[in-house]
Amino acid sequence: MLLDYDAYRSSQHHLIAALQGRVPMLPTAEITLRTMLISEGIYMSSELGREVTAEEVMANSKSTAINI
Repeated sequence: MLLDYDAYRSSQHHLIAALQGRVPMLPTAEITLRTMLISEGIYMSSELGREVTAEEVMANSKSTAINI
């Protein structure tokens, strides 16, 4: 089994390997959303002085998106 170790050397190597069909694209949008959920959870936990669940963070999250 041939592994494409070089594809994970850097983000540029990964993108090229993915465009060549050697490896799947990384779900960067999903990773970013999960990172934001964790960050907001840390902030909310600090403000409330207790642990919070992911569901609680999502339910109390306020959108800062701009509507055009």
